[in-house]
Amino acid sequence: MQHEDVTAVVWQDKHVVLLLSTNSSPWTNGSVTRKTGKGKEEIEIACPQVIINYTKHMRGVDVSDQKREYYGVGRSSKKWWKFILHFVLNVCLVNCFILYDLTNHPPSTAHGNRQLTFRRNLVCQVIGTFTSRKCTGRKRSLPIRTAFPNLFQTLQKVSGHAKVCALCIEKKKKAPSGRGKQTTYKCKECDLPLCHVGCVLEYHEQQNVAVQN
Repeated sequence: MQHEDVTAVVWQDKHVVLLLSTNSSPWTNGSVTRKTGKGKEEIEIACPQVIINYTKHMRGVDVSDQKREYYGVGRSSKKWWKFILHFVLNVCLVNCFILYDLTNHPPSTAHGNRQLTFRRNLVCQVIGTFTSRKCTGRKRSLPIRTAFPNLFQTLQKVSGHAKVCALCIEKKKKAPSGRGKQTTYKCKECDLPLCHVGCVLEYHEQQNVAVQN
């Protein structure tokens, strides 16, 4: 079947072969050689020209698909854009490896897995020194702003959204949800968010200053 410049061809070989072509006439046929199954006897059978062209020039595509299937990127998904993203990313990786292999001629590795070695080195270079582990070090003390002993510290409402209490962070206290305890109050002079009950008095007692409600 043909529509404008696109031709759909179905040909029965050992299996059914389906192709779409834009460069082969559907009226042009060639021939291919097949064994008859009786010794080494061979015969020629008619074959569409598009099948002959595909068989002749398919090697690059097949090799690329083969290298892409060795180390698949991504997971199966019902969302089409994820499939396209993973496909394009994997094709880019294969093309990069082919160019690297042609220009650098790396020595053969165990079982000839040069592409696996290339991908591992690429991942290490992309990640660099990044780590998801939390850095441990000296405990940071609670910041002290302008808590002067001769001044009364004033508590005021926080404008906008609630903020995490500074003293609760130091004591690692958390809300039932697992997040830091939030408060809508802060010390005006210290400019620190503090819980209205408990934390305000405790913090200023540590600094030996008075609080004015």
